[in-house]
Amino acid sequence: MSAFEAGPGCVFTDRCAFAENRCRTDRPRLEAHGTHLVACHRVAELAAAGTLLETTS
Repeated sequence: MSAFEAGPGCVFTDRCAFAENRCRTDRPRLEAHGTHLVACHRVAELAAAGTLLETTS
């Protein structure tokens, strides 16, 4: 099943340690975060807390 065929909510909810209730019901918007595109309700909060792992390629 592709992300476009998935039901409501974030497709990563079941494997995300930071998921909350709205992640199960509301699909997050895709938006720019640094040099990446991210679809996460909590990206700003997690980035501010230093929880996100930044990688370079």
